[in-house]
Amino acid sequence: MMSSADIFNYAVGALAVASAFISVTLYSRSYLPGAQIKVLEKILKNTKEIYQEAEADCALPPGRRGTATKSSLESLECCVNDLKVQAYNATSPFEEYMAMLRGLSRKIAQQIRRAKEFRAYLITASEQQRRLQRRARTSRLPAISCWQYHFAISSISFCASYRTG
Repeated sequence: MMSSADIFNYAVGALAVASAFISVTLYSRSYLPGAQIKVLEKILKNTKEIYQEAEADCALPPGRRGTATKSSLESLECCVNDLKVQAYNATSPFEEYMAMLRGLSRKIAQQIRRAKEFRAYLITASEQQRRLQRRARTSRLPAISCWQYHFAISSISFCASYRTG
């Protein structure tokens, strides 16, 4: 016959196992592809807004760097769209856990890191261009278009590097 202490010990043990299972499940849900793709979409949306703002202010890097910036954003969007398809095809919790175990969450995490790095580069590069524009305005240069400005700045940069080099 079981004593009341044994029954209490079994009940506490079962409660501990159940709470550990629930804790692991809740913790791992943030690493499921569905949750991670939402984070990636937010970062991409924010990055696109920063890019559009920089483009409107003529604050994108001139020349090849500006073209590379646009192609990097397009490449990032393409990768995100591919990952979205894979993440949203996992419709049940079991399929989501299986997708996570197959490495989809890791791929999404890599794209999140890539998007954050690109966003940081975009902010830094556009701020540098804005500073150059402010400096040019304060030195009373005549009003010119964005592309003329980029050409003038790249020419000035080339001349300065040529003189110091």
